[in-house]
Amino acid sequence: MIEFNTTEFEFSHGKQPRGHGDWAFLLQAINRADRVIWIHGSYGEAKKQARKTARELRYYRVKVLP
Repeated sequence: MIEFNTTEFEFSHGKQPRGHGDWAFLLQAINRADRVIWIHGSYGEAKKQARKTARELRYYRVKVLP
């Protein structure tokens, strides 16, 4: 299961992520280097792609970056 965290984004923007644009996601796993990916599109589609990428690369947590 991939855990999504939007806390930093919400603190920075004062609202939940939504809309269309460029989205940065931080992929995290135990004993592995973090990895940042950028996805352009709607937040919903970007989140789906980030989840798919995290699963393929065996990361367990995804943070939405501000």
